[in-house]
Order: sequence, then C-alpha cells, then structure tokens
Amino acid sequence: MCRTQHDPRRLLASTQQQQQQQQLDVASQRAKLHPRYTELADDLVVQLGRLGQKAGKGWYDYNPAIGKGRKPIPSKEVTAFVQQYIGKHQQQQQASKQSFSREAIVERVIFPLVNEGFKILEEGLAQRPSDIDVVYLYGYGWPAWRGGPMYWAD
Repeated sequence: MCRTQHDPRRLLASTQQQQQQQQLDVASQRAKLHPRYTELADDLVVQLGRLGQKAGKGWYDYNPAIGKGRKPIPSKEVTAFVQQYIGKHQQQQQASKQSFSREAIVERVIFPLVNEGFKILEEGLAQRPSDIDVVYLYGYGWPAWRGGPMYWAD
C-alpha cells in the first residue's frame, strides 16, 4: 500500500482546495445576481490569489518577519490592480452616466423611511407619526431641525 495515496494531510489539503473553489464560485454567482455588488474583492482573490492574512497577502501584504505576520503592509500589487479597476469602471460609467439632483437623492433615501413609518402606523405599533419621528430624533440621531421623516413627508 502506498502511503501517499492515503495520506490524510493530502486529503485535507485537497478538501480545503475544493472548499475554496466552491466559495469562489458562490462569490462570482453572487456578483452576477446582484449587479450593485462590486467584483473587486472577488477579483483580488480569483485573479491575484490574494486569500488573506493567513496566506500572507490579502488587501495588504503580511510579512512573517514583521510584527509576527500581523502587521499590514500596503501592497503595490493591490494598489495597481485597484487603479486599473477604477479606470476600467470609470470608462463604463461615462457611457451610462446619470446625474441626480439633490432633491432626487434625498427622496431616494427618505422615501423608504416614510414608507416603513406608514406601515408601522397601519400595524398599530405607533399611535401618531410624531411618535416615529421621536424615535428617529433620539434613537438614530436624526437632525432635530429637520423634524423626522414623517414630518418631512407631511
């Protein structure tokens, strides 16, 4: 019987490699399903093999001789990759560039809050719209001079 064929270390390493590949496949599928998700981190892993601190390189480089391998060292490879990534995506965005007014941005952020506020009122969890505004003012740090999302909607 050959020891190399049944070496548990080899089997473990092979299983770990398969798990890594499955995780990479899941990450790439997630990027395709959610177009708002950026592929940058996945590309760092897949294209550059930057698996993280334990592997000695992730977003940063890690040298075992410096800080016991825990001190992050800025990576020139990652910096160049990110710059290339930004350049590529800037060109794509220039073609489909859309500008938003200040009011449109505010509406996109506040409308979901107002909608949830009305759902809370419908369900009877709050008695008045001002009760919801009080939660936003004191619980979430909403600017008092703005009055809260329900006040804004009124």
